[in-house]
Amino acid sequence: WVVTAPVPAQSKVRIANPCPWNFGQGTVDLAETTALEPTLAAVQQYVYGPGTPPSATVPAGQVPPDQFGNVGMGSLDNQRVVILEVVGGEDKQQFHAQQLQSRVPRPEKLVVCGIAISANRFQSIQTELFTGPIVRDPAFYGVDRMADGRALIRLAGRAEKLSADLAAKYGSDVAIARGRLLWPAGTPVSGTTACSKIKPGSGPKLKWKLPKSIRVQPGIPASVTGSVSSSQSIEQPGFITVVTRKGSSEVVASRAVGYAYTLELSYLKPNRPLQISSPIDIDSCPGTAGYSLAPGRYDLYLVDAKTASGAISPPISLTVLP
Repeated sequence: WVVTAPVPAQSKVRIANPCPWNFGQGTVDLAETTALEPTLAAVQQYVYGPGTPPSATVPAGQVPPDQFGNVGMGSLDNQRVVILEVVGGEDKQQFHAQQLQSRVPRPEKLVVCGIAISANRFQSIQTELFTGPIVRDPAFYGVDRMADGRALIRLAGRAEKLSADLAAKYGSDVAIARGRLLWPAGTPVSGTTACSKIKPGSGPKLKWKLPKSIRVQPGIPASVTGSVSSSQSIEQPGFITVVTRKGSSEVVASRAVGYAYTLELSYLKPNRPLQISSPIDIDSCPGTAGYSLAPGRYDLYLVDAKTASGAISPPISLTVLP
């Protein structure tokens, strides 16, 4: 973290940029946490107004709602601290640091940091997306809050037009991730699912009835449909699609965020075929050019990523069209 000197000179409240986005994380020492509770309570009173309960969520004190991000305990430089997020530059952070200096019992344990948008603004974007038509689009994966407070809208790698539309609508209040990469910068998104080689599991062998080949076109949703059966029962398996280079176990594409499970509520019963349909996700892995797979021929597998069976289907020849 880049931490400035306390401001003013006699102040012990620290200013940190970027915000240490780790509320509730870090090593928790019960005695240290207990000792910080009066400082946290004082900051909460400053934010929410005097006499408000700890459960308050609407700022009514010294931090306007359009300038407030979050307040809570976290860690900075391996130390347990109270963190207050405010919108604006260092002048805003300095102002609140000076105001809080004499209001908290342990000012040296308070960090004031800056964010780009308020919690209210983030929540309005999140609500608008999850209640709008985009939530039914297979290319929409979800929304996360970034360290600077902005909304990170996660989309499939193929979602070129959708990315442009959302960027035009929300502007600098959001960042767009297409698959594992930020758009349009093309840099990796922190915390996305890593790719690795596929390895057959040690669970029961499955019998598959799947197409031998599939052709997909970038930007158009596609799925693998077929059936699977086993001599043993498997409780609620979840199959996802994984793409490798032709004739290789090296994974070059899969779903970047979470898993698109196809059998959330189904049981694979002994010797009873189960119909499956799994979306084909071609979000590129790090080191592979582009946000989604380039045109060409690949191998596609269905993998049980939800249970310990480790089941992997035979390869399906996948052709990605231009």
